[in-house]
Amino acid sequence: MEFLATFGMAAKNMFDYNRENFQFDQEQRQSRELLRQIMQLKRFTLFREDIRDLVELTVGKMEMYHLVAALFMESSMALYFEGRIRHIAPPFVIGLLFISIASAYMYLLLAVWLSMHASICSHSLGVRLLTRFVRLPVPGMQQMGALNARLADYERQGVKNMLRVPVVGATQQWGKPGQPLDSIQEGQPSAGTDFLGEGVKAFNKDDNILGTAQGTLGKHVELFRKLQSKWQCFDAYARVCMALGANQLLLGLQYYLVVTCIIQYRCPSLCFALIAGFNSGGLVLATLDLAGIGVLKVIFLQMLGSVPVWIASISLVMAKKSEEGIPLQTEDYPVAPLAYFLNLLWFEGLLWVAWPSQDEAALPRLFRSVIFLDVFEDAGTVAVEAEPQALQRALTRQATMSLQSAKAAPEPLDGSEVRRVDRALFLAHSALRRWEALPRMNSFNEDMRNEIQRLRRDFNLWHETFLGELSKRNKVDPDTVLPMDLRSWHELNDEEKKEQ
Repeated sequence: MEFLATFGMAAKNMFDYNRENFQFDQEQRQSRELLRQIMQLKRFTLFREDIRDLVELTVGKMEMYHLVAALFMESSMALYFEGRIRHIAPPFVIGLLFISIASAYMYLLLAVWLSMHASICSHSLGVRLLTRFVRLPVPGMQQMGALNARLADYERQGVKNMLRVPVVGATQQWGKPGQPLDSIQEGQPSAGTDFLGEGVKAFNKDDNILGTAQGTLGKHVELFRKLQSKWQCFDAYARVCMALGANQLLLGLQYYLVVTCIIQYRCPSLCFALIAGFNSGGLVLATLDLAGIGVLKVIFLQMLGSVPVWIASISLVMAKKSEEGIPLQTEDYPVAPLAYFLNLLWFEGLLWVAWPSQDEAALPRLFRSVIFLDVFEDAGTVAVEAEPQALQRALTRQATMSLQSAKAAPEPLDGSEVRRVDRALFLAHSALRRWEALPRMNSFNEDMRNEIQRLRRDFNLWHETFLGELSKRNKVDPDTVLPMDLRSWHELNDEEKKEQ
């Protein structure tokens, strides 16, 4: 009897001890799951703030460009009407003046129009991204029910778990008979509900501050950059038109000063000094706007637009004048065609520097402001401050390839080539999904995780490049012809996993 009483007392103590363990484990599990849900909400709140910041980067800049371009347009119209020439001037000088002012007005009008398009498009697609894709992960009733724990569940854990001997016995695995409970087990939550991943680092490496944002791109940023291509050209060419319009407006002011100083005030020295000052200012603006073509090419390009001003001023100084200082209408100006020819070459040079690149983005990358258009930087683009020589070579090569591509249209891709590339991308995507689905283990060090992230970025780059070439050469929508399954490994069913 004493033996049975002792055995019963020991069994009761083990039962109570294990039940307390069960209660403690469930309280810890519930606290952990609630904290995970809170952290997921906070993380996706940061994602939504990222989208708003990225959209505001375009909307805010375009509003500023819209205002400044409108003010410049007002100045150009003032030169046309209020500042009209009140003295008789040679027709070729008046023609150069009106061409410059008209070009400035049209460039600035394009800047206003493109900035309006970029602002509307970016704001609209940003709202679409926030309302349809980047949503707060609010748990449903099924997920909330998984947090439920009752003492009745303890009675279904089996005799082995309920009467486990402390220290000596094996580790307890709480679950239901015949079906393990993922919500009760101490493992990781299912991939369908876990959006925390490996967390977010507070600071990236200092040496990446001027380089590409490696390891920091989330899915929300990838979605944003995919939509960004729909207004990125508007944004880029609004900046380009603003720069060209300001340069043309400076030329118009120079022609106006030539007529005013030489004919009205009869002061050629003042005219030459003002022209030299305006030329220096235009050269400084061009140096700030252009990158990657070298200083000599920038100077040569600016000379094409400045030499006609000097031709006009010197021609007026050397022309025969009346007693009032007005050039005679019978005077010939044999160098006038040269001024128009150089002006034509000047416009051809502007077309060259504003020509889009051959890559998928098709942006005028010779302009410095366009290089920094994307805060994450396109793959393969090097920051100007980091490696100016490499950037210069890359941009020069892109400009040359762009001009060559304008002369010869690319041939459409063959169907067998498309299928072969699509198959290779499918196999690479399947392998990456398997590696990314593995739980975090001790054998996975930081280098291995970084390598997997690097492979994922390389895959995304090759996939986007392939879709861009397919869209450009075959004139089709690649998203409808070759849709990419972006689901993770855990989101696939059993049949789909077997096909991988």
